[in-house]
Amino acid sequence: MSSGLAISSAFLTVLTMSTAFQTRWKDHHEGLQIISTLVLSLLIALPFAAVLPAFFFTLILGMLCFGFSKILPNFSVSGVCILVQSPLLILSGLMWYANFLSRSSLLGAHFSPVFLLPPIICAEALLAYFLGIGTYSLLIRKIWTQPYNAYQCKTPVNNLFVSVHVPCHAEPPALVIETLEALARLDYKNYEVIVCDNNTSDPALWKPVEIRCRQLNTLLKAECFRFFHIENMTGAKAGALNFCLDKVDARTTLIAVVDADYIAETDFLSTLTPWFGDPEIVFVQTSHDYHDKHSSYYHQLCHWEYMVASKYLLVGTNELDSAYTIGTMCLFRLAAVKEAGGWAEWCLTEDSEIAVRLRAGGGKGRFFSDTFGRGTIPESFGSLKQQRFRWTAGPVQQLFAHWRLFLPVCLGGTASLSSWSKTMEVLRSLQMFFGIILLVFVIAVSFTALLDPPTSHNIEDPALPVTGLFIFFSFSINALVLIAMGYRMTGCPSSLLIFMSYWIGRALTFTCMLATIAAFTTITLKWKRTPKFFAQSSFLQALANILPELFLAFLLIALFITTLLHSKETGLFSTLIVCGVLLRFILSFIAAPFVALLGYVGAKK
Repeated sequence: MSSGLAISSAFLTVLTMSTAFQTRWKDHHEGLQIISTLVLSLLIALPFAAVLPAFFFTLILGMLCFGFSKILPNFSVSGVCILVQSPLLILSGLMWYANFLSRSSLLGAHFSPVFLLPPIICAEALLAYFLGIGTYSLLIRKIWTQPYNAYQCKTPVNNLFVSVHVPCHAEPPALVIETLEALARLDYKNYEVIVCDNNTSDPALWKPVEIRCRQLNTLLKAECFRFFHIENMTGAKAGALNFCLDKVDARTTLIAVVDADYIAETDFLSTLTPWFGDPEIVFVQTSHDYHDKHSSYYHQLCHWEYMVASKYLLVGTNELDSAYTIGTMCLFRLAAVKEAGGWAEWCLTEDSEIAVRLRAGGGKGRFFSDTFGRGTIPESFGSLKQQRFRWTAGPVQQLFAHWRLFLPVCLGGTASLSSWSKTMEVLRSLQMFFGIILLVFVIAVSFTALLDPPTSHNIEDPALPVTGLFIFFSFSINALVLIAMGYRMTGCPSSLLIFMSYWIGRALTFTCMLATIAAFTTITLKWKRTPKFFAQSSFLQALANILPELFLAFLLIALFITTLLHSKETGLFSTLIVCGVLLRFILSFIAAPFVALLGYVGAKK
């Protein structure tokens, strides 16, 4: 029945949650919506289940859905159904699997490590479920208790003085100048801009920026822009931001961080500063966005892959008091930043790390999906990988540094962070963990089964039951619908773009795994600026960036083919399990060279 509910709830999500922050039929005939969804679930499940048990479990599901709709009045009907069916689907899949193995006599002396693969997949799915309660908010909530529109704030403030910090290193001067000129056009009077160029050895890159700062001051008839060129600075971007903290004007109440390639909208400060009329607010973060998304097909796909996080997954963090900053187009309360100790120069994601300390200190943050500035997308897949490595390893570093804060209060954790905030911090740090275990395990199992096939036993390989296929099918349909609807929430205009953009993310699987492993080893990881600008390179250089993915793809393809050829020795059931897991990783790793080729072609154009 949970499988039927997975399909019917996916259908209900498509019908009722097609637009961000708007739920169709909200508070209208919700009881009828639940009943209709359950009836459809029953009809879907009846061909695979006995009639009386199916009716019995439908009644149980009905009680759970109606109960949760009363307990969680802010959740939509589709959200309640998703909340109920996901853990039940995982649990029912595990129960069916254990029962199937016991009845087929495959356990006991003839147990194979292959049979541990589905439980690992279920553990991975359960982690994704709890993470999704926060990140899938646009698909499961109908009522928002926290503000989600940056333009909603009407709190009057006394034109707070803002120090805008622009760290840069070896950037093309024309792009940095364009960023500064946009800041000069802000419809806000009480601000300064501090440009910190750190460790740029070529004067041809930083001298034009320094000159333009003086020219802008002349045009504005005020010393608004201050430029600093510092050699031998440590700490990369965090070091530059800490330098800026020491140079702020004495009138400063707020600081803003703008990356050197981001073109700010004129209302950036005037719209966001009123939020600091609430003394509890210590930071406000707005969405990433990109002005070069139409430069090539590669840029377009990368843009929509980025938007899933910025305009969908991060939106729900306000509701769970777990918002965090993502590096640019954000504002902070200066006193809170100084009290927290400034920027962490040891962390690859100094932006989200400081948000942990600010919230642990009793402050609150806001994340808004509104766009107040647009940057540039990395020109090559190699640059994209470098950026994603940093974004993945950083949160793991944060977990190692601050794990005590995330403990329950009774065990010494801070009371300033909500339970969901602690949970979200831990889960987003570990989201690649089970995938890594699964990859290592399936490779080890494949080699073991091929080197020592279980030919000695005389157990007949069981026929693959239809029920197992149905559970897998319903789980897959539900997951694919939620992914596609997430892209729809960002405004992605076509199914083809959704499909292709999804594979941009999948192509980064190895990078995210490697970053997680590197951070877990606690070795010192060097902060590297993302090279976002075109440099002449050959196709072989582009290919060199994805050699690890190619190696793994060919290895897994070889294991896949060999496992199929030895299916008589390993058994049909074991073969399907192993090949299914192998195929998942093969598709992810083989996507990397195609994305690299798209990036190479796009850069050449």
